[in-house]
Amino acid sequence: MDYKNLYYRTLSSLFLIVLLLSSIYFLSKYLFIIITVLYVIIFYEVFKIFKINSFKLLFLFFYILVSYIAIQSYLIYFYNPIIFLYFVLIVVLFDSISYFAGSLFGKTKIFINLSPSKTYEGLFFGILITLIISYFINYTFFIFNNYYYIVFNLLVISTAFIGDILESYFKRKVNLKDSSNFLPGHGGFFDRFDGFILSVIPLFLFSYYLL
Repeated sequence: MDYKNLYYRTLSSLFLIVLLLSSIYFLSKYLFIIITVLYVIIFYEVFKIFKINSFKLLFLFFYILVSYIAIQSYLIYFYNPIIFLYFVLIVVLFDSISYFAGSLFGKTKIFINLSPSKTYEGLFFGILITLIISYFINYTFFIFNNYYYIVFNLLVISTAFIGDILESYFKRKVNLKDSSNFLPGHGGFFDRFDGFILSVIPLFLFSYYLL
């Protein structure tokens, strides 16, 4: 195991979590700008790094653009700071726990050629511990009833995982390990926010149809 990378990733994860939660809590009026800057950096990484054929590059740009429209539409029409904080925590918990559990206990690879670091053990612990922690948060702050809690969590967790795999697919197409080196231990912003990019779409749809 690469303990040095694990150490850097732990420190930068804590920094990013504090930064994200602080931005949502203290700078909610500027979230539109903050998220726009984030997506501009991601678009830059894709344009600069991903040298793939025009159709796949167009698909990648379209995919990120749809995500950007979804999150900004959510902020304009449905924004709820508690639900958004809850959403971010689910994505961060699932991503972080899956990574650390996979690094410590992972043996069985899910996609050997596509994403060698993904293991069934990491995925299992990521889902289980995220559901347990998010249940107590939901119960404490009365965010959703039990039905909405299950639907919301499963939507966010599953799309966060698919988003991670999708980004890995494009990186493997161009033989890249990271989308950039902007974030120590994480690579680039696209690497760090790959799950967030896809999961904001069900966040918007869930808010539109069920809330």
